[in-house]
Amino acid sequence: GIYHLETGRVEFLGRSPRQSEFLTSDSSLPPSLQALPIRTTVHGWMPHPEALKLLKEGNERFAVGAAIAGRITPAMRKALVK
Repeated sequence: GIYHLETGRVEFLGRSPRQSEFLTSDSSLPPSLQALPIRTTVHGWMPHPEALKLLKEGNERFAVGAAIAGRITPAMRKALVK
């Protein structure tokens, strides 16, 4: 859906072609975030060309509906607490 900041309304775009997969998943994160490396402030800054590359890759996956599948590991969760 699209959230309109001006009005606070949500425009629903319909069901995902992968809806049944999403509904049966045990993960609390969207598939597009599940396999990505988790970065925190411990990792320091990322060079802007690398950050822009990751952003563009993620936007492309989103645009074509090709989210990355994977699992969040305990190590990934632990990294977020540091």
